[in-house]
Amino acid sequence: MTETQIDILVAVIGLPLFALGFYLWAKAARHMYGLINNFKPGREWGKFLAFSMFMPSFFTDEGNYHRKEMLKYAGFFILFCGTPFIFVGFHKMFFS
Repeated sequence: MTETQIDILVAVIGLPLFALGFYLWAKAARHMYGLINNFKPGREWGKFLAFSMFMPSFFTDEGNYHRKEMLKYAGFFILFCGTPFIFVGFHKMFFS
């Protein structure tokens, strides 16, 4: 494949994935808002610790729902936004 063909392929694959990634980012942000507002009483200090989003003991049942959904959508966001770059890097590394 030529450079121009690779650029077109990345655009064709990448733009829809970035659009989907933006949608997933918005979903993750919505659940992050729900997560921040559902700490257990006495555990509000966990808002200042970034790693508290990985600990279910900080949140109420509703907060844990939002925590799981936020982590799921954030992972999909990283996957979909990173896929075009992985494709280009793989192609440049092995086929150039």
